[in-house]
Amino acid sequence: MKISDKTTLTSIIELDSKKFLEATKLCESVGSGIYKLNIGENKLTISSEKDREIYSEAITVEEDKQCNSATTQYTGPFHKFLKGTLKIATNDDKPILFKTSNIVILRAPRLDA
Repeated sequence: MKISDKTTLTSIIELDSKKFLEATKLCESVGSGIYKLNIGENKLTISSEKDREIYSEAITVEEDKQCNSATTQYTGPFHKFLKGTLKIATNDDKPILFKTSNIVILRAPRLDA
């Protein structure tokens, strides 16, 4: 998925936004505000950790032979705006695109210093 002349996101998955919403809500309970996404092996794993507390949930998605594995992090919840089928596109440590039929959100990745 091309988002600019210099950036093409090749790790693309689709899932029900309700599943993403539920997993993200549980990640919020950790209190870090940092969310890690891992796409690969027909699943999306979303996790968050702070000190010794961690929450991680894997969501199975339909197989997509064109999907590459990727891991990236972002900050700040916005998942409450997502409804219906959700498409997530990213690459390792690249911007993350969240797209539904009524909203598109492009988030910069959180890079550790």
